[in-house]
Amino acid sequence: MVKSVVVAGDSVIDWIAWEKKPLILSGEKKPVLNWMYSSGLTMIARPGGAALTGLLAETSFQDNKQDATVEKYYIDAIESIPPTKVLHSNAILKDFPIKGDSGGKRVFRVSQFYGYTGPETGVVETSHFRLPDTKADMVILDDAGNGFRDAAESWPRAIREEKLRPLIILKMSQPLGTGKLWEHLINNHGDCLVTVVSANDLRDLGVHISYRLSWERVAEDFVWQMQNNLLLQSLLQCRNLIVRFGIDGAIHYTKKNDRISAVLYYDPELLEDGFFELHQGKMQGLSGAFVAGLAPSLLKNRENFADAIRNGILGARNLFTAGFGPVEKNPDYIFNGIFTISDNDRKRIASIPIPVLSHQLNEQRSGWTILGTKNRVELEEITEKMVVFGKDPSMSPVPVGSYEGLKTVDRNEIESYQSIKNLFSEFLNNPKVTRPLSIAVFGPPGSGKSFGVTQLALSIEKKKIEKMEFNLSQFRDPGELTIAFHKIRDAVLKGKVPLAFFDEFDANLDGRFGWLKYFLAPMQDGEFRDGEMMHPLGKAIFIFAGATCHRFDEFRYGSGDDAAKTEHARQLAEAKGTDFGSRLRGYIDIMGCNRSAENDRFAIIRRAVLLRSLLSRNAGHLIDEHGVAAIDPCVVRAFLKVPDYRHGARSMEAIIDMSLLSAKRRFAQSALPSMAQLQIHVDADRFMRLVLQDVVFNDAVESIAKEIHNNQYRATLKKMGKSLPHDVPWEDLPEEIRESNRGQAKHIPEKLKAIGCGLWPGKKGDISLITLDENEIEVLARLEHIRWMKEKREAGYTFGKTRNDTKKIHPDLVEWDELSDEEKRKDRDFVRAIPLRLADVGFEIYRYDEKDTHPDSSLCSVKN
Repeated sequence: MVKSVVVAGDSVIDWIAWEKKPLILSGEKKPVLNWMYSSGLTMIARPGGAALTGLLAETSFQDNKQDATVEKYYIDAIESIPPTKVLHSNAILKDFPIKGDSGGKRVFRVSQFYGYTGPETGVVETSHFRLPDTKADMVILDDAGNGFRDAAESWPRAIREEKLRPLIILKMSQPLGTGKLWEHLINNHGDCLVTVVSANDLRDLGVHISYRLSWERVAEDFVWQMQNNLLLQSLLQCRNLIVRFGIDGAIHYTKKNDRISAVLYYDPELLEDGFFELHQGKMQGLSGAFVAGLAPSLLKNRENFADAIRNGILGARNLFTAGFGPVEKNPDYIFNGIFTISDNDRKRIASIPIPVLSHQLNEQRSGWTILGTKNRVELEEITEKMVVFGKDPSMSPVPVGSYEGLKTVDRNEIESYQSIKNLFSEFLNNPKVTRPLSIAVFGPPGSGKSFGVTQLALSIEKKKIEKMEFNLSQFRDPGELTIAFHKIRDAVLKGKVPLAFFDEFDANLDGRFGWLKYFLAPMQDGEFRDGEMMHPLGKAIFIFAGATCHRFDEFRYGSGDDAAKTEHARQLAEAKGTDFGSRLRGYIDIMGCNRSAENDRFAIIRRAVLLRSLLSRNAGHLIDEHGVAAIDPCVVRAFLKVPDYRHGARSMEAIIDMSLLSAKRRFAQSALPSMAQLQIHVDADRFMRLVLQDVVFNDAVESIAKEIHNNQYRATLKKMGKSLPHDVPWEDLPEEIRESNRGQAKHIPEKLKAIGCGLWPGKKGDISLITLDENEIEVLARLEHIRWMKEKREAGYTFGKTRNDTKKIHPDLVEWDELSDEEKRKDRDFVRAIPLRLADVGFEIYRYDEKDTHPDSSLCSVKN
């Protein structure tokens, strides 16, 4: 059955103009008018606003091969309608490169919007826009706040008649949630209404939603505002609200019978407006493309918001990418195919439910992270794949902060880096700024402070940035700092923006924090003194890296007991630390690759990202054209699970540098440095036992299997007063039964994962035994029975009430709940003894403490 879609709303005539290059004078005599030798503009008019949305909707249904008719505005003699009758917009086009195209192809996009011209009365003559007055299964309304919302006579019949119940998609601009149209839709079509608004319109309304910090922060801010901000009360009347965050994400907020839910859709690789940052130029019609992308999926299934929102985001991106077509042709919209979205394309846009807290709890944000939705076992497993493949597919929902050669997936780090990047961007793009931008960065030694901030700056403006490093602990007096300021000034005069890295700025000089006072004038006034002369510094970035303080709060408040904090405050006050802090515009706490605190959950993830980055920079020949790193799993495990790097990231990098890799095609264990070299940077014994863990465990399987049979299976039979055919010493067992015991031993690591545990080589004489609780024993026993049944069935066994090994019949081939108590007891006794069996062969079980789900096994607590 053919369905009907009507598109209406505020329309505009879009004038697009591009440069007409002048004819070049030549010796040939041709009848050419003089004006053709001058540069100028070529202009054409195209349907805009609701008229453009209608064209996009028609294309979307065609691309999705959906049988629907789209009734849209038709504009006769569009170029002859003056702005006194209909609103006109104006845009200048230029040609821009296509990102990723090595052939140098270029497309037209908007270089500058020149605003609008329209009727001085503000009343648009709707007679120029003809729309059949028909019924409809779906109505798309483009309410741009230009009169349509209050002109009821212009509304489609499908929303004016009470009996008609079409699905309505309302694209609404500010002012939001007001006007006759909104009241009519809420009162008569509220349960059929999908409202689409822009996050920027909410921000302009005065709603605080963070911008370009992290998707988690955006989601938390939005949900909190929806529940607490009175400015948004009118929007709460709508059952389905979609908020667009550029063409990189959206939130679907639903309220039904006082039950609230919210889903975030986002590009894990980019933040809001990240797509625009990667591509040059601007484009109009993107919001219309988003709505047009929604329509086919929702017309087919009113609850299919997942596909609809993804199609909307990707359709808008495709419109932007296509622009106004290739430069070889005259500019015009390229519609065909932009809404042909494959399943693989849709997977690029992740989605996740947002926790919706109560009003009271929401006063203090939850600290929710998308990475934290992965359970601890999943996190541990995927870190190895992150190192080998760059990013494991199962990590696809996890946002990644990418800054030139630096990547991070830790929400706190992403927000810290991104907030500073926003400051950098604003500073570099503001031509009026003449004094330095001052940022502080803290972290333990070797955490990568210099590298992180440098990559951050280079990700914005690589050609202009010139890095300069000054270690204040090596300066003997303030005169050397003056020399440093001259070097900074010289770089500015050459047209560069110096990234001046002042390492150990909190070092002693006539007392603690003695250097701070020498930075006050340069930071505040952009000048420094040399003798009797004051010299302007110009546009520079000052980065102050802490040495004695590893966190900003430690610099600000001190650490230790009250007496130590009081003394810290006194020293900081004497050194004018308050004045120094007031001149800072931001700070970053870099966590590094070691565990920074008891509740630091994601150290192993940071290690994986850092290890991949170091391999790319220091051993790039090991990574093939598909991005796969040739590195042995056992080497990856050792890098990720060694308890501590003595010198942070520097130690990790040093181990790679010391490894014999230049002539190798693979990072195998044989390439690792000697124990003596390793000992400089890690616990070498622990590192190598992690490398050899698989070998050692496989060697131990035989011993574990023997113990299972001799000291457990036979002991259990004796306790039960039973005698079975296989109640004989290990050496007398048939090979089939011995292999079954080996399989039981090999499966121990897999079973442990189910209860959030793992194993690793322990130190002899210092192995802690954990005690499994009854729930864990029950889980492990069930898994052992499942493993045993699978083994038996693969060997050809079937169920029978009487055991017959010759005919391969066994009475225990039943589900766990149907198993006899005696057989259950055997499985429970086996799993209860697993910690002891492993300790006998030199392995220790680790578990995550209930209060700390940190995925790094080497850093987890062990329960005795």
